[in-house]
Parts: sequence; C-alpha cells; structure tokens
Amino acid sequence: MSEPAVSFTNFHSAQASLAGAVVGPAAVLNGQAPTKNKTVATLITGGNIDRTQGAALTGDME
Repeated sequence: MSEPAVSFTNFHSAQASLAGAVVGPAAVLNGQAPTKNKTVATLITGGNIDRTQGAALTGDME
C-alpha cells in the first residue's frame, strides 16, 4: 500500500520519505481516509535516506 505513496511524495515534494513516514498520504491515495468534501492535511516525515537508495527501494528513477 505504501510504495505508491512513497513514490508520490518523493516526486511531488522532493522529499525522500520511507514507507512508515507516508501512512497518511497512503490512506488518502487509496481511499481509506474519509476525504470527500473535507480539507485534509497529512504529515510527511523523512529526508534521512539517500535519494538514490530511496529510488532503488521504490523503483523510481532519479
């Protein structure tokens, strides 16, 4: 569930995040959080992983 969220946050925020750091965005992206007609905020943490290593883990290209 979290791999697409990791890829999404790494691409759109330019922040290298690990799977555990994107639980909120993963829930939103997978429709598991009630977001219809709501303003939603999630907290993304990370930045402590090398971008090349992160890309290798998710299959994303640098």
